[in-house]
Amino acid sequence: MEGGVSSWCQILIQYLSNYDFHLVAVVGNQNVELMYDLLPNIKKLYMVPLWGIEEPFGYSSATSYLEAQEKKKRTTSQMISEFFIPLFIDFLEGIENENVNIYSYAVLFDRMNQYFEKFDYSITMFSREVWETFKEMIYQKYIRYNLIFVNDELPTILDLITCMRWLFHLLMTLNLPIPKTDLVHSSVAAFSSIPGIISKLRYDTPILLTEHGVYYRERYFAVSSSSIPYFSKKFLLNLNSLVSRLSYEMADQISPVCYYNSKWEERLGADVSKIKVIYNGIDPSIFSPSPKPESTRKRPTVVIVGKVLPIKDIVSAIKTAFLVKEAMPNVQFLLYGSTNADPSYYIKCKEVLASLHLEDCFYFRGLKMTNPYEIYNEADISFLSSVSEGHPYVVIESMACERPVVATDVGGVSEVIEGCGMIVQPGDVSAMSQAIIELLRDDDLRIELGIRGRQKVIRDFNINKSMEEYKLSYQKLIKYGKIINNGLSDTLAMMKKGIRYSSK
Repeated sequence: MEGGVSSWCQILIQYLSNYDFHLVAVVGNQNVELMYDLLPNIKKLYMVPLWGIEEPFGYSSATSYLEAQEKKKRTTSQMISEFFIPLFIDFLEGIENENVNIYSYAVLFDRMNQYFEKFDYSITMFSREVWETFKEMIYQKYIRYNLIFVNDELPTILDLITCMRWLFHLLMTLNLPIPKTDLVHSSVAAFSSIPGIISKLRYDTPILLTEHGVYYRERYFAVSSSSIPYFSKKFLLNLNSLVSRLSYEMADQISPVCYYNSKWEERLGADVSKIKVIYNGIDPSIFSPSPKPESTRKRPTVVIVGKVLPIKDIVSAIKTAFLVKEAMPNVQFLLYGSTNADPSYYIKCKEVLASLHLEDCFYFRGLKMTNPYEIYNEADISFLSSVSEGHPYVVIESMACERPVVATDVGGVSEVIEGCGMIVQPGDVSAMSQAIIELLRDDDLRIELGIRGRQKVIRDFNINKSMEEYKLSYQKLIKYGKIINNGLSDTLAMMKKGIRYSSK
């Protein structure tokens, strides 16, 4: 589970050693390996692989194989039709309705979770009853009573199959047990928030929501630029929008990691009075400057840290390297990060690299699991070419090592490196290369910006400052959460008593 959010989570749990944690890890597939040993205050780890499985036993409320088999036996067509289909209908009715009472979905998810405590998830979601209901509701809206959708906007049978499979995987967190805790801390306004939303409804648990990137914005970017057919694209974005809006509404405190994120959250419906920015922080005693090692000392060196993904725009980084090499033939670019996150994109990057004949200049070094500070100290500067970010750790880690950063003006990056680095526009390889060349050639400027960067990290992005703000937030929400939420609790209590939760 590589990435900045994993590092943040590990640091948070370690710092808040007086708190016990039930950790829900929503991961891509069941074959991921833990990056860290489980800390003593992690009392339970729930691993939820969204993809690559058809049978979620082991990721559910069933505590034994025997109990799982009993759930399967009782999951008959009659039970599905009587207890799940009414919930599924209400779920589908509100997905594309921006005016739906968003709180109704908290009640709906709670009831779906209660259903899956008794009945089998896979049998239900793959049942003929669910499939026929899904087809009929889509048919009514888009074909029978259609007034606005035409031609390629109409769903095909492949669209329906695709969307139904998305629902199976993305709603997997509804199959989890919901522990009773004093606080829920969600790291993203997405499907991983669903257990916390249910906990709030069921136990009146306060919710702290941290967003490292704005989930819906990033999903919109990824989905809208993909080759997914119109209907499937629209369905997926509406589903993501619904879950994000519900996450914002149910949260008691929303803590983006930069002010840039907060502006997007406001646009997406978050109550500004709930927002409290908490910057990411690192330990400057660990990430500290040292001279370049012998292996890179004789070559101008640029380091890139991040997964090889389209959102990181590694293709532009490679094209930038080509322009830099024309001016500085001895330069080298070292990229540290997983190449497995998007294999097809990695292949594309390798093809671009080969076409520009940069095999002796641009190197994919893979993951470095130990002593990550050494990465930055291998280089003269670091480079971030992303088209979307929140408040990336790689920027403040590099600054702490007195390595100035050339970065794209995305997310909260400019908030971080203003006055101690260089900002360029995403995709502008000419501007990227010019900035890199200037820093590599001007030793005085590079050293001055490096010193300023470390000073700024010590002042504003120190791990102790960041973690203390989370600790104070925990204390406040646990102490006052139920008082703050009396009005909301009353509203939800009324809905639980029987108010219909569809958009009608």
